[in-house]
Parts: sequence; C-alpha cells; structure tokens
Amino acid sequence: MLRTPYGPGPLVYAHRGDSAHAHDNSIEAFTLAIEAGADGIETDVRRSSDGHLILSHDATHPTLGALSKCTLDEIRDMDDRIPTLREGLSVIPRTTFVNVEIKNHRMEPGFDAKRTIVDETIAELENYDDSSRILVSSFDPFAVGRARQIAPAVATGLLVTGHMLLGVATRWARRAGHKTVNLAASHLVEDPRGVVNMAEARGLGVVAWTIDDPNEIERLFRHGVIAIVTNDPGAGRAVVDSL
Repeated sequence: MLRTPYGPGPLVYAHRGDSAHAHDNSIEAFTLAIEAGADGIETDVRRSSDGHLILSHDATHPTLGALSKCTLDEIRDMDDRIPTLREGLSVIPRTTFVNVEIKNHRMEPGFDAKRTIVDETIAELENYDDSSRILVSSFDPFAVGRARQIAPAVATGLLVTGHMLLGVATRWARRAGHKTVNLAASHLVEDPRGVVNMAEARGLGVVAWTIDDPNEIERLFRHGVIAIVTNDPGAGRAVVDSL
C-alpha cells in the first residue's frame, strides 16, 4: 500500500455517501459507502430555521424552497431522506473518517455572517469521536478558519474551486494552519505531481474531488494525492486495494 505524508493511505472518501447508488447525504448512502469499503464519508452541513444541523448539499429543495427557512419537522414531512448531522454520525463506525463540509456561501439562502454554524458543527463532531478522524472543510475561508480557531485538534481543509489560483490557495491554507487543500479535479489534469509538491512544500496534503474514473483515481494516487472524494467508493476501494 502507498503511504501519504500523514500515514498509511491513500484514502477513499465517499462523496455524500455512496451517491452513485443512493440518494446523496442519506442514511442509505452512508450505509452503502461503509459496506463498499470507504475509508471516510464526506457530507454537507446546513442549518434549518429552528437550529438543527441537517445534511444537504443544496440550499434549496425543489418543493420546500430554501431549507434555511424550514423547520426540521417541515423538512421531514416533505422529504424524510434528509438526516440531521447527529443521525448521520450515528451510523458511521468509529473506524471511519468523517469529512464535514460546512456550507456557507454568501449568495445562498441561510448565509451565516457570524459563522455560528461552525461552532455548532464542531460541538456535534466533538461529541462524535476522536478528533483525529475528523476533517472539517469549507469553500468559505472564514468558516474553516473559525473551525481552526476553536478546535485546533480537528484537521481542517480549504476547499478550492477550479478558478482559484493554486498559489493563492496554498498560501492561504498554510497561513491559516489547515491540514489539506481540497482541490477540484480540474486543478490536477496537467501536472498533479507539481501541484502535490507545491502543497507539500507548504505542509499541506492534497485531497481531490470529485473523481469517479478508476484510471484517474489511480493516476492521482500515484502522484501523491492523499485522498480522493468519489461518488462510487466501491470503485475507489478497488483501486486502492490494487496499488
């Protein structure tokens, strides 16, 4: 097996659970991902109007509209596939990593300018288990910076979109004390080894999202990417087992 700068690896994170075979961010998707051999579960946290931390990638629901304006009961009455963070964590074994992405975009409903959602998420995660198995990430640098500030034992990662300059992203992540940069696949098309070397020179591991092609997964792992986020964790597991 290959090794990453942070120990044995590489790691396969199931993107919103096994979303290739179940509704994303659902309990079923988490269960299938674990059965498929995922090392970790990646999931998205938002907040309902009555303060519950819920797992949903999208800020709006096709029937309900903005989830941030709905109570948990209202959400459940319409769509019982959306769990709370606590419910999601309850089905994840203590041997499985958890990557929680805090959704907090200023152009989306429910934007939290004070980032109190970060404090609430960290409090829930710290009740879950050993902080060494938790990675908190966000596209919002101030949200993930807040996580770094209040929970220094919890690893944090800056999510980087394809249009953001890598030099800027890695310098920001290093100054903030993050453990990883979580890069879009487009950043790693031409020179993945060069990208990994740049990140490692700044003390950062590279996590790549979202990669489903087994050949591409293998290529990135061989160039030093420490984890991939995939919709098909079974396929990712097969690649790792063949390395």
